[in-house]
Amino acid sequence: MRPERLGEAAEIIRALFSGEYVTFHGRHFQVERAKLYDLPDRPPPIGIAVSGPDSVALAARHADCMITVEPDAGLVRGFDEAAGPGKPKYGQLAVCYDRAEKTARERARDLWRWPYRAGT
Repeated sequence: MRPERLGEAAEIIRALFSGEYVTFHGRHFQVERAKLYDLPDRPPPIGIAVSGPDSVALAARHADCMITVEPDAGLVRGFDEAAGPGKPKYGQLAVCYDRAEKTARERARDLWRWPYRAGT
């Protein structure tokens, strides 16, 4: 259900940046004649975070770029295959600071386990 809501929301957001009145009747959202009056020169890109094949497919359909929070080349390949090559892909970089290096490393491992191996 969350992916469906996200897909509908992305459709609505993209339509609003057209500058036209938007009416949308979906399963999760109902919009009647909404309009953005102060538009940027270019619509901002829509990025969707991915974690597996279903979210990759959703991002390929609705996003201008893919965001991933783990180093998984399969997600990138899947996005390129579904969206076509050339759309940007962004990855999260976990950074932690403390005056004591050991404390920073421990906190980083507690908060973001995937990028750190034992002993680092």
